[in-house]
Amino acid sequence: MLLVANRVTFGTTPAVQAEITQLGISGWVDAQLALTGPDPAVEAQLGGFRTLGVSRQAMYAIAQEQNDPVEEELVHSNVLRARSSRHQLFEMMAHFWMDHFNVYLDSGRWKHLHIDYQENVIRPNALGRFSDLLQATAESPAMLVYLDN
Repeated sequence: MLLVANRVTFGTTPAVQAEITQLGISGWVDAQLALTGPDPAVEAQLGGFRTLGVSRQAMYAIAQEQNDPVEEELVHSNVLRARSSRHQLFEMMAHFWMDHFNVYLDSGRWKHLHIDYQENVIRPNALGRFSDLLQATAESPAMLVYLDN
């Protein structure tokens, strides 16, 4: 039980352990797979983040400000989701795909594309069909800039 919790969550908690004990391992994994998309309770906590849920153009404008919040909000949203989401398998898969289809955009003028990439390319496809994810990443502005195309 602990092995499963450590492999498919960001850290076992008493609540996760209780759920796995109650549902069994395969029942818990099935329940996690039934939770499509991000956890609405956690997403509501992210409502104050200016960089989430805006267009690329709006994000670019935010990134040009003197006190640019792009990197800070990206890091904080990832930590909050990993720590607080009940949809742990979804969050683990989103993290896995962000690592797998990694784009390094810390070059200053393109970093705003990283949030767009995470929010509009990786997360919507985290538990979907691989071919859809592959197509979305290949057509993403963040990936095109990263690959210098």
